[in-house]
Amino acid sequence: MHGGSGSTDHGGPPITSRAIRRWASIAGVIALHVTVACSPYGPCVLDRIHVAFPATIRVGDAEEAWELRGEVGATNLDRPTYERLTDALIEDASSAAGVVWTLEVTSGAEDGFLAVLLGADPAEGDVLTVGGAFDGGGWGFLAAPSPGPRLAARIGRFVATAASGNFSVLATRPLRLSADVTVADAEGVGYRLVGEMVFSRVIEPVLCD
Repeated sequence: MHGGSGSTDHGGPPITSRAIRRWASIAGVIALHVTVACSPYGPCVLDRIHVAFPATIRVGDAEEAWELRGEVGATNLDRPTYERLTDALIEDASSAAGVVWTLEVTSGAEDGFLAVLLGADPAEGDVLTVGGAFDGGGWGFLAAPSPGPRLAARIGRFVATAASGNFSVLATRPLRLSADVTVADAEGVGYRLVGEMVFSRVIEPVLCD
């Protein structure tokens, strides 16, 4: 699917070959294998943060249903970072400024990802206006360039250089967002994504190796 053409003011840095290589590495990050944490003092458990984003995608006059999902495990990050992510996304998102998460397109497109950087601490009922695109992804924390959220996206050969729209904060324990956002490339091709983004934490016992 393709949208209109024309230049777009992306409010962020220009796309470079370095940025594209970085996005390629991000694609590997979001495909992390969630490993099992085993302890000699107790059972093995699978501990992970999960985010689901079933979205309606609009490009020009065309509309499709896509599924985007993201997941990170306790053993994929250092323990302090994982615990901070848990606090920010699951326990109380009112301390989530600078948090980054990434979703992989699991249906509706050949390949791709969407990453979100929150610029400020959200509160239930807030409407967060997207402040533009950013160069990054994965899971963790970054210094936010502005109070508004920033987006990074790649869908096939499409690489976002601009982002707009908003997130409405429906809940903070865990974080739940209503998204109506648009990402566009340097040629003016745009994807509008509309839907609810919901976080959860899954802790389940598994057999130890």
